[in-house]
Amino acid sequence: MIQDFRLKVFFLTARYGSFSRAARELDISQPAVSQNIAELEQDIGADLFFRDPGKSIALTHKGKSLMEYAGRILSLYESLNSELVPGARCSAEPALLRIASVRLAVQFILPEAIKNYSRAYPHVSFSVVEREDHEIRALLEEGGADIGITSESLGESSVPLAELKAAGAVRPMVSLFATCAAGSGKGRLAGSFILACQTL
Repeated sequence: MIQDFRLKVFFLTARYGSFSRAARELDISQPAVSQNIAELEQDIGADLFFRDPGKSIALTHKGKSLMEYAGRILSLYESLNSELVPGARCSAEPALLRIASVRLAVQFILPEAIKNYSRAYPHVSFSVVEREDHEIRALLEEGGADIGITSESLGESSVPLAELKAAGAVRPMVSLFATCAAGSGKGRLAGSFILACQTL
């Protein structure tokens, strides 16, 4: 698989707001995560994170810029591997991603996201149900959905997905969060789809 590992380390660290969480996701040590981030910061010549002991890390201005590019680049890597790596397409088995989502995402985000994702991953099909936040939480906990998209964070596993604003408004009307179901065998696939949504 073709991949920029340092960029992936940075992206997951920023996404989770935690060096240790990124290390667990990548199955590497926390010092290895720190080393990869340090090398990126050396290349860029600036800090990517504000580090405050005892608190979750936050992105600097340069870090926010890199996060935007990293999301797009990693999504392109996903498409590249699907298109060009020998056997990537033919070895892929049909898969169904079950999404439980609030109405705003069903109307304004998911149609385009699913269409774009399906071009790169035609073996993946989708089932989308519209639910309220508390119903989505229950579906995820009961294993009835692989991905939840809510207007409230569901804790450490939630990642920012999108903000919807009225024209000219300073603050967003609503922030949406995405969560992969714990213990789902489709975790990697679900994470890949969430990443694609974030880079729309």
